[in-house]
Amino acid sequence: MSAPIKSIRQSTCLSVPAAPMQTLLQAKLPLALPVVMLGLNQTIMAALSMLAIAALVGTRDLGQAVYVALGKADAGMGLIAGLSIAFLAILADRLIQAAVARSAAAASL
Repeated sequence: MSAPIKSIRQSTCLSVPAAPMQTLLQAKLPLALPVVMLGLNQTIMAALSMLAIAALVGTRDLGQAVYVALGKADAGMGLIAGLSIAFLAILADRLIQAAVARSAAAASL
């Protein structure tokens, strides 16, 4: 959705009498959705980046595999565990971007 259409949508909603819930659901949330999804994306990336650090306090996940690989100096196991975390991060990023693109396309119709 281009910037002029966004401003027209928002100004139209503000100029036409509407209930606060209608204004929220039909104008403000659709315009804020890309920013909200970006925040969700960044939160997921931060959580995935903490996997290896969380292994230091005793969690049992991919971070534990990284921690064990560092302790044993096993480069292969560390590489596989690190690539698995990176793959999860890329997958989450692409899924969120696709959801935002799909909702933006649906909103522009």
